[in-house]
Amino acid sequence: MLDTRLERSAASSFKTRDGGSVEVFANADAEARRTCIEAIVKNVAPLNEHVCVSGPILVRVSTRLTPDQVAGNWDALASGAP
Repeated sequence: MLDTRLERSAASSFKTRDGGSVEVFANADAEARRTCIEAIVKNVAPLNEHVCVSGPILVRVSTRLTPDQVAGNWDALASGAP
């Protein structure tokens, strides 16, 4: 997803650092996916991102967002807001 609060890092292509991504799973795989992502990015700073899981939904957002912006994304996810 493109977050319009951020300046795009590349005009011609989308990068997760320009907003984030949403992954939806049929079962508890979202938590397993979070564990996998966190293990990968733990030692690779350029890949670091904020990750949140709510039920079958995993949301990854850019570390370029402020803590308040990230919290707003998590609040929207928890409330079911579009």
